[in-house]
Amino acid sequence: MTEQLLEVVDLVKHFPLPRNQRVHAVDGITFNIAAGETLGMVGESGCGKTTAGRAIVRLIEPDRGRLIYRGQDITHLAGAELLSMRRRMQIIFQDPYSSLDPRKSAGQLIAEPLLIHRWGTRGRIRERVRELLEQVGLTPDMVSKYPHELDGGRCQRIGIARALALGPEFIVCDEPVSALDVSIQAQILNLMKDLQERLSLTYLFISHNLAVVKHISDRVVVMYLGVVVETAPTEALFEDPLHPYTQALLSAIPIPAVGERRSRIILSGDVPTPVNPGPGCRFHKRCWLASPVCGEAAPKMVDAGGGHLVACFRVSEGAVIQ
Repeated sequence: MTEQLLEVVDLVKHFPLPRNQRVHAVDGITFNIAAGETLGMVGESGCGKTTAGRAIVRLIEPDRGRLIYRGQDITHLAGAELLSMRRRMQIIFQDPYSSLDPRKSAGQLIAEPLLIHRWGTRGRIRERVRELLEQVGLTPDMVSKYPHELDGGRCQRIGIARALALGPEFIVCDEPVSALDVSIQAQILNLMKDLQERLSLTYLFISHNLAVVKHISDRVVVMYLGVVVETAPTEALFEDPLHPYTQALLSAIPIPAVGERRSRIILSGDVPTPVNPGPGCRFHKRCWLASPVCGEAAPKMVDAGGGHLVACFRVSEGAVIQ
């Protein structure tokens, strides 16, 4: 049986607005990640993917829910305990330029977490920086380069090296290739897969690029407006999506073959606001299969078999979605 590395249970994060209103960025999501796997997280912009990732590594504090890491509840860790946990959980950010301090060289950026955690002597830290540069495919002379002297791919490699500095086992990858050219994306993805095999890493891979998620992920979580609507092994999700939103999302993937076209599902209706999502299924106002019950109550996640979970009344009632 595969060991569970991380369990996210009913995680909630709202952001306050004037007049006692709140943005329901993450509104009670539950999923787990097995040790050594890559869990993809997809959904359109504003669905809460990045907020979920940052809450999991405690860059922002969740309002409610539990984070269980190797059986330990880390939701409310603070001080030295939280600092110790940060050695095991890291994050790679989306924009390689804005995530790096322009006033520091590559060597200083990679060494920073080692210095904060008092990892070793100055000489040992210099050796570790050189090791990390080599691991991510950069030459030793990069140690003195500043972010503005490097292209996006090299900057992202520095970001990856910095995330690896303390030897973590779990990394949140927040759209790590979306700001890069396509050819550079492939290099970074191959690097990340190679590092995962060599260092026994576990990834939460957040992206809006479904082709990338299909390529790198073992399982996929689909989010819509702050909630999880479907979770499945990658192959099952792409071959047989059960939730209408997932079907619409996958229908937008272009087919790389001349003359072949996918049957697009064009969504209509109003997009609910995350400030006041209202009752019922979050997707029901845009769903072409919605029934009256969809606007009255939120569907519960049900197991459709083979680890394929979906929150949809039509599936829970045994109906086949067409």
